[in-house]
Amino acid sequence: MKYRKEIDGLRGLSIFLVIIFHLKIFAFKGGFLGVDIFFVISGYLITNIIISELEMDKFSLISFYERRIRRIIPALYFVIIISSFFAYYWMIPESFENYGQSVVATSLFSNNILLLFTSSYWSLNSDFKPLLHTWSLGVEEQFYLLYPILLIFFYKFFKKLLYLNILIIFVSSVIFNFLAYKFSENASFYLLPSRAWELLAGSLVAMQIKKKNYKVYNHYLQQYLSSLGIMLILIPVFFFDFIKSHLPIVGILPVIGTMLIIIYANEETLINKFLRSSLLVKLGLISYSAYLWHWPIFSFARIYSVNQPSLFLMFFLTILTIFISFISYIFIEKPFRIKNRFTHKKVFLGLFVVSVLLISFGFYTHITMGMTSRFEPHVSKKSYKDISHISYNEKVYHLKKNNFSNDVRLKILIVGNSYARDFVNVIQENFDNENIDIIYRNDFNECLLSLENDIFKDLYNKSNIIIFASGGYKKQCINENIELVNLDNKEIFYVGYKHFGYNLNWLTRIPKTERINKSNIIINEAIIKEKKLIMLIPKENFIPLLSKISKNNKVMITDESGNLLSIDLKHLTKAGARFVGKKAVNGTNLSRIILKGSIN
Repeated sequence: MKYRKEIDGLRGLSIFLVIIFHLKIFAFKGGFLGVDIFFVISGYLITNIIISELEMDKFSLISFYERRIRRIIPALYFVIIISSFFAYYWMIPESFENYGQSVVATSLFSNNILLLFTSSYWSLNSDFKPLLHTWSLGVEEQFYLLYPILLIFFYKFFKKLLYLNILIIFVSSVIFNFLAYKFSENASFYLLPSRAWELLAGSLVAMQIKKKNYKVYNHYLQQYLSSLGIMLILIPVFFFDFIKSHLPIVGILPVIGTMLIIIYANEETLINKFLRSSLLVKLGLISYSAYLWHWPIFSFARIYSVNQPSLFLMFFLTILTIFISFISYIFIEKPFRIKNRFTHKKVFLGLFVVSVLLISFGFYTHITMGMTSRFEPHVSKKSYKDISHISYNEKVYHLKKNNFSNDVRLKILIVGNSYARDFVNVIQENFDNENIDIIYRNDFNECLLSLENDIFKDLYNKSNIIIFASGGYKKQCINENIELVNLDNKEIFYVGYKHFGYNLNWLTRIPKTERINKSNIIINEAIIKEKKLIMLIPKENFIPLLSKISKNNKVMITDESGNLLSIDLKHLTKAGARFVGKKAVNGTNLSRIILKGSIN
């Protein structure tokens, strides 16, 4: 296949867009679409190679897989090994457990599937997932596994219908993508069936070029179509905020743009000259290594930092990424492509051995909950699991009942989401539970005048105290609710917002004995939310949290014993519930009522 310099230039443009996007620069909000360009290029190149070899009767499936392994695996595994070293020393157990799962999934070419099933309310912040970007490799590797077999079958038995069959699969994948997006944006984003059309777009282009059905001899039309291609790539990158509500359609634009460039950007066009520029071509040559390295470098910078890294530091790390990528390309990528240096036996044996080691490491990290002994030397795995913020928070669901008990205990109805479950734990950890009867509901009306059924009405009527805790409330409901409970001789409280700063992973570098009473700078978002709630809710009905657990613009993140108050920066551990109760609830009207056992 004839080498096309502009294809490497297009790769260079793609990796530039992806890296700038991950720097979180406002103007490049659609930079992630660079991955879509990579997919089209991959489909184009792979189809060209396979069909050319099939036409010469030289295609070997084993040889094809070996080339893919040589191209993808050595650099990938090297990045995972280096990343694992930093992850071990820099990540708290929950983050490290997630990392171990990613190591296993990436080694099995399925991190896209793992991310689909672990993308939930409790998901770790993506900034702290060093292998997050390998989801795209999962999509490509799954495609490489299946596509050659499919192409061979169509070529041998339906050669005249080859293009039509690929076109049908392409259209089916587009339809699947739109349908998947309606039901699950994550499925639409991560799964091969909803991404295959992008790779197949490149395949269709390769077939068209081979058939020479695309020829446009008018120079001005070539200029126009190739320029249109670059515009279709850049428009969603720079104007993503204006068109993001039509996300599946947004993804189509760069794909069509890439197709137009591959077909029409011949040597006489301005776009060809732009893409063949030395800088873009060199960046394209190291684009795979740059893709592999940039995200772990950015992610570990964030994991290491107490506060969000500066843009200056991130720009420096971008330069470092380019340098490391160049070294990786010269000393890892290129040598492994030389068959005389690494025989196919060494390649497959090496793949097997390193895969087993990485999978074993990742699995061990998972079953030990992120090797908790690194962080809590004297706490067993079972004990650590019991105080984990997720299991600790969700155990509150056992209090989701339809009626209060018929006794004289103080009846407390706590309403809201996971923040309300946190507050249930705050109450239970700080007061005598024998004197209170708590019911938790996550499906209760925020406006008490609009209670929907008899169960809710009965719960309200029998309750002495109603507590709302969700982090945000409707002004109209607040005023109506306060007026209503005053008439009914009840008490109502609204719980404030809490957040524990930018990052907690830095605590792994401090021995447990030195983690006493540590703090983080409060993030601006938390300050703004707390101020809004203070203005919205009357003082006598408001229980502020953030201001009570903070001092000098810093929020506490560990207690006097060095225990973490939160793990995910938003929800409480057992130690956190005790700490918040002591600092924010004790001494309030709510506390006095609970201790008294009556609102009268």
